Amino acid sequence: DKILSEIVSVGASEIIFNGGEPTVYHNLEYAIVRAKELGLKININTNGISFANPKYAEKIMEKGIDSFLVSFVSPYEEETDKIRGVKRVLQRSLEGLKNIRNLSKDVHIKTNTVIVRDSYRNIDRLVDLIGGYVNKIGLSMVDTLKDVDNSDRRLNADQMAEFYFEILPKIIKKCEEHNDVQLTVAPFFMHFINKRL
Repeated sequence: DKILSEIVSVGASEIIFNGGEPTVYHNLEYAIVRAKELGLKININTNGISFANPKYAEKIMEKGIDSFLVSFVSPYEEETDKIRGVKRVLQRSLEGLKNIRNLSKDVHIKTNTVIVRDSYRNIDRLVDLIGGYVNKIGLSMVDTLKDVDNSDRRLNADQMAEFYFEILPKIIKKCEEHNDVQLTVAPFFMHFINKRL
C-alpha cells in the first residue's frame, strides 16, 4: 500500500509488474486491485505460463489489466527449452497468450524476444505463431543485458549482418501479413557498425 501510494504521489499514471516472474508473487492480485483503486494503469511483464491456466487468466484479467509484455525466445519447443532451461515453456506461454487475447480483444499485448545465437535464424517463424494475438512484437539483442556475461549467446558481426539483411526483412514482411502487427527493434545496430569499422 505504502509503495503504491508513494508512486501515485509523485505523479505516476501506470505501474509495471515484472520480476523475475510477477505471477509467482503471492500478493499480485491485491497489488493490482489496489493500484487500480489508486487510478494506475496496470502493465504485466510475464512469460505467460501462469496464464495457460484459464481460471488464473480469468481471475487476473477481470482486475482490469491494461497491457502485457510476454516474452518468447524461439518458435520451437526444443530450442526454447534449451534457452530457458525449463521444459514445455513455449507451449504453455502460447496457451497463456491465447487465453489473454480470448479474454480481452482490447488489452494491448506486446511481446519481447531477445535475439540470441541459438535462435536468431528462426525468429521470423515466431511471428506466425504469435502474430494473430499481439499488437506489437519487440526485438532486442542479448547485448542489452550488460550486467551479465552473455558472450556465448551474443551474435558476432557476421550473424548480426545476417540478422539485419536477411532475417529482419522476413520478419517485417510477416508482421505486415498479420494485420500490420507493429515491430520494434532495439537500437543495437551500432554494435554491428562498431565491429565492422
